[in-house]
Amino acid sequence: MQSLLKIRNFNNLVMLAGILFSGGVCADVTASRQDAYALPVHYSGRVLVEKNDQLTTYTYSWPGIYFEAEFTGPELDVRLNDANNILSLIIDDKEPIVLNRPGKITHSVKNLGQGPHKVRLEKRTETPMVTGTFEGFYVATKAALLDPKPRQRKIEFIGDSFSVGYANLSVSRQCKDDEIFSTTNTHQAFGVLTAKHFNADYQINAISGGGVVRNYNGAFPDENFPLFYPYIFVGSKTIKYTGSWSPNIIVLELGGNDFATPLNPGEKWASREALQNDFVKNYTAFILGLRKQHPQASLILMVPHAPSDEMLQQHNRVIEQLKINNQTRVHLLQVEPMELTACQWHPSAKDHRAVSQLLIDFINSKPELWQGK
Repeated sequence: MQSLLKIRNFNNLVMLAGILFSGGVCADVTASRQDAYALPVHYSGRVLVEKNDQLTTYTYSWPGIYFEAEFTGPELDVRLNDANNILSLIIDDKEPIVLNRPGKITHSVKNLGQGPHKVRLEKRTETPMVTGTFEGFYVATKAALLDPKPRQRKIEFIGDSFSVGYANLSVSRQCKDDEIFSTTNTHQAFGVLTAKHFNADYQINAISGGGVVRNYNGAFPDENFPLFYPYIFVGSKTIKYTGSWSPNIIVLELGGNDFATPLNPGEKWASREALQNDFVKNYTAFILGLRKQHPQASLILMVPHAPSDEMLQQHNRVIEQLKINNQTRVHLLQVEPMELTACQWHPSAKDHRAVSQLLIDFINSKPELWQGK
């Protein structure tokens, strides 16, 4: 069986981003009501919020973004401007309405009944370097407006394709680019499953193929994950993320791509040892930066199982360096072997459920993690 370390495909996703930019418009279009009222929106993830006259828009790029609202009454309008993503629209926790690259539309839902309702819009897909925009939930009467209830717990997941849920719904290891795109659902990946178990808000800040110092197979050597992490859009270093996000727990799952393949001629490291040392130095610095940003958060470093113990050894070295810097509230969690039956030997939906349960059990065994201990 191939290793999880051999399955990242950063190049495919970057090529796919260019294809998606010209995505079509869904035919399900209805006219927007002029007398509609915008629902108060709760969202999580890195979102650029802009207000223009009466319209508030929410533009996004990172995976795992979601929007929620509550209302009363039988009808709801969902305004979208997204030709790049597959979205799930979920009413009252029922089966999702799947909107496949809908474009600029108003999607209307009718015959819901007069009582109170919950609505949730999820970005399922990974679309590096392109964006989508949500333009709000709308109802016909002001009396229908309800405020969504905030959650007390928050978890952030930082990682690569594993955290994204790359092709997790695939039932084959052999996939074309469009199949990878359509079978990726971040909201069925281990991080989201874990957060939902604890009724926690979450952010999924992950890039398939990305590494701490080395992307998969040495691709894009000057564009590693830490370079993009501070920004509101993947692949764009123009607008820094300045949200008030304050997670209780941060789960880091990085390093697989750094060590996935042998060094290629022309890469900057003269030896494997040099790569390892560079990884330890930069990952330690990245985590120390997170600690400065979120001093109260508990940190969990997840290490996927691999035939070689190289990545585990480097994570242990990172833990030691963090201890030298007086950072002891960092935990190491090794993931058990997985089936890896999804596209390009990625974890399947079954694998993600198993890893989520492992993480749930780990957090339950250490309830102090929620208090930053």
